[in-house]
Amino acid sequence: MAEREAVTPDSISTLIYVDMRGETGGYRTDLLKEQVSETMRKFIICSKCDGISKETKITESKTFCRNCTEGRGGEVDGRVDGLVRELKCRCPLSTRGCDWSGKLHNIEEHMNGCDKVKIKCQIGCGEVLQKCDTIDHQKECSFRIQECEYCKENVRANQANEHIRLCEHHPDGVVTCPYMEVGCDTIEIARKNLETHITQNVVGHQKLLLHELNQLRTENKQLRADNEQLRVTNERHEQSIQSHELSIQSNSLFLQSREQSIRSNNLYLQSHEQSIQSHEQFIQSHEQSIQSHEQSIQSLMSTARFYY
Repeated sequence: MAEREAVTPDSISTLIYVDMRGETGGYRTDLLKEQVSETMRKFIICSKCDGISKETKITESKTFCRNCTEGRGGEVDGRVDGLVRELKCRCPLSTRGCDWSGKLHNIEEHMNGCDKVKIKCQIGCGEVLQKCDTIDHQKECSFRIQECEYCKENVRANQANEHIRLCEHHPDGVVTCPYMEVGCDTIEIARKNLETHITQNVVGHQKLLLHELNQLRTENKQLRADNEQLRVTNERHEQSIQSHELSIQSNSLFLQSREQSIRSNNLYLQSHEQSIQSHEQFIQSHEQSIQSHEQSIQSLMSTARFYY
């Protein structure tokens, strides 16, 4: 069975370089086609990632890849880097049959075109395959587009059988009986047999149509009765609404009359209150006059007693 796995954009990178927890380190040592001396290894092996140093820096007598220096100073050592670039290497996919070999600095260019690299099907089925198998796969891919020989419509390969089954131009295509909606139990039938089916079932189809017509008449009669009942009910509601509107108008006039009467009574009460206040003032004035007269009488009586 074909392999199915996600091929990430970094898949080629991880075939060439040491993976430093998601970051790229130096070249993988198993790419070398020939063994190197221990002396050279001291110069070309990165002290951090243990890969063949890429863009070599020599810091504190130790070799590092440029990406592995972690802020350490120093410039790229061109001499060592030149030696690394000229090292002979093999394709990391030699186990799959790639016989390429060349210089280390050319390996990225090779991998971008290596036909042993696994990629996802570009048509869309999701299958993972080697580039060299792409052409053969596209001929068999279930997602490939092919033309229907009957209607000339473009159809995906994995949907071709269903399309042909329903294709309007295919003689063996499946159709439904036009009398299915009125009760014919032949839901699906080959297009080439449809005319025979209709011819052989004229009486049966007519009975179904008659039955459907009778049902429609019965339903129509019931709808008319329901509609009449709704009309009568609606008239009653309208009469009731009119009666309520008249009652509301009458009550409104009565309330207006009562409001006018209340306002008139209020004016009358205000007038009486003013009259009462006027009388009270008159009474107070008379009381004061009486008190004054009483004082005068008392004064005269006192004077009379003095003389007698």
